[in-house]
Amino acid sequence: MPCDGHVSHTTDEDGAEALLRRLVKQVGDLSWQLEARCAQTDPDAFFPDRGRSAQDAKKVCEDCAVREKCLDWAIEHNERFGIWGGLSQQERKKLRRARRA
Repeated sequence: MPCDGHVSHTTDEDGAEALLRRLVKQVGDLSWQLEARCAQTDPDAFFPDRGRSAQDAKKVCEDCAVREKCLDWAIEHNERFGIWGGLSQQERKKLRRARRA
């Protein structure tokens, strides 16, 4: 970078804050994930192989404090994989249709 005597008033922190603002604008505020019960369990349970039961993951979701935020995020972002907010992709599709009606 050439030295032209111009001093930038931005810092790495300013750049990081701007990046964070852009990311939040793109995907929404994901801070709710810090409170999610699934964050303290085996993530593989939330992405079961085809034909395998998702009941263990759904059980974790039952008492999760951020279940609604999780479900809303998955529906809003058309999440196609895994258990989100206690629902599978097919269950979320049905709920999305019902919400539109």
